[in-house]
Amino acid sequence: MIDRLFGVPNADKRELGSPSATKTAREILKTLPYPDTLPLPSTPPDILPRVLFIDDEQINITNTVAIFLGTKLRDHARLDTFLYRSEQEDSLVSLLRQSLDDRDPFTAVYVDLNLRGAGRDAGLGLIERLREQEKRLRYIAFVAVTSYPNYEIERKARERGAIRFMLKTDAHQAQSVLGGFVYRMITEANETQEQCQDQLWADASALLAREMREKSWREACKTVIEFLHLNFVADEMFAWQDDGSGALKLIHGMDLFSLASAELRIADVPFIRDFLTIKGEPASLVIHNLTAVQIGSKLPNRSAEKLLNMRALLVRISLGHTSHSMLSIYRHPKAHPFRPQDEQGLTQIALRLATSILTENEANKLRKRQSEIIEILRAFDAASVEKEIYERLQDTLFYQIGDNAPGGKHDLKSSVRRIEPGT
Repeated sequence: MIDRLFGVPNADKRELGSPSATKTAREILKTLPYPDTLPLPSTPPDILPRVLFIDDEQINITNTVAIFLGTKLRDHARLDTFLYRSEQEDSLVSLLRQSLDDRDPFTAVYVDLNLRGAGRDAGLGLIERLREQEKRLRYIAFVAVTSYPNYEIERKARERGAIRFMLKTDAHQAQSVLGGFVYRMITEANETQEQCQDQLWADASALLAREMREKSWREACKTVIEFLHLNFVADEMFAWQDDGSGALKLIHGMDLFSLASAELRIADVPFIRDFLTIKGEPASLVIHNLTAVQIGSKLPNRSAEKLLNMRALLVRISLGHTSHSMLSIYRHPKAHPFRPQDEQGLTQIALRLATSILTENEANKLRKRQSEIIEILRAFDAASVEKEIYERLQDTLFYQIGDNAPGGKHDLKSSVRRIEPGT
């Protein structure tokens, strides 16, 4: 346990395990504000938040872990610590990268602003370097912590990527990590992460709006799917289009488990069939645990096995009363559940795509109409006698106006009369 939590060289581990270190931890729990006197949920969350604390002083890490393990906070989160040394920065990058690869990212990362040996701007510089080296950290919550509050430093921390600013120690007890800080670090982790996730959906919506100004809705959709796949923890992500024949055509997919095919029969997958075809179904749906009945028996065994128990978020792209396309995201059952804000964020993406599709459809109709008019004008130019021009004009009026008349062509009469000069 000590080895995993502290992540320090062997010599330091042996020192931490000594009787004197244990005694110090017990003394800390007696003298510091005790988190067990503060309110905690009656039951721990289903998915415990994972917290990382980065500091360059062993005493701060020792005290933090002592408070965490010595109180009920240990039932409400998973705590990792990293003793910062400049020569070990690559190890820190590897730790963060591995958490993302394992689909178990840190809920929040707490970084001391006054790290020794961290180079220019210390802790703030470290946060920027980490995000430069691993792009997937863009929406992982980083919290700047310090023992020396300063408005200017807090402003710079927020401008440069720190989501929050938190005091670590009491000015009169700078040698000890306060229980209040550890309490906030654990209990506010999920809230801090949600702040980042909300920003992710806002950025995704803004990205889509920019893409739609210059690209087709399919190209814009692909860009946003790739953005979400990079920054939103999910195992699979798809955009499908209903071709009107009972099949979904794959527009784009980030498929880590190879579940996608170029075409998916709607009737073969009960939970998709019900979502797209049953009247009264909402425009979005969250499934917390996919069952064998919902998956059905028509998919290949390997695909069905991988979908079993997965979390699913489905959103329809509707044009009027017709389901035009569908966006879907899948998460491992051990990952965090989809939040209502995630459902709203993907729904907003779908609404923007629907607007783009309608705009493109109208533009295509206009281009088609323009082409037809050009062809008509060319026909007039090609006419050899005057009577032929009038006949073509009569036909043009009849069909062009008849297509848009309330009663159609049945109640329409078209005629062309020539006015004789002087009559």
